[in-house]
Amino acid sequence: MTSYRKYNWPKLLKEFDQSGLTQVQFCQDKGINPRYFCLKRAKLRKQQEHQFTPIEIESTPFSGLVLEVGRCKVNCPTTMTLESLAALVHTLA
Repeated sequence: MTSYRKYNWPKLLKEFDQSGLTQVQFCQDKGINPRYFCLKRAKLRKQQEHQFTPIEIESTPFSGLVLEVGRCKVNCPTTMTLESLAALVHTLA
């Protein structure tokens, strides 16, 4: 009888990305079927592509508008139109 283990896939995939190992080596170390790992990795990547990323908008009188997501900051001048801002956000999404 086969025993099934539940994995924290986001954590496991992050661990794989940081390991520097090939998928086969990583799976051998963790006792995971490489084909199953590959399928789960592709499925989670596809899900992450369609996830909503919240952004923070900060407006100051000196620098205009600053969009910040994680370590990325986009400074927009005060003269930027609302249409341009909407296009920028749409493009970054």
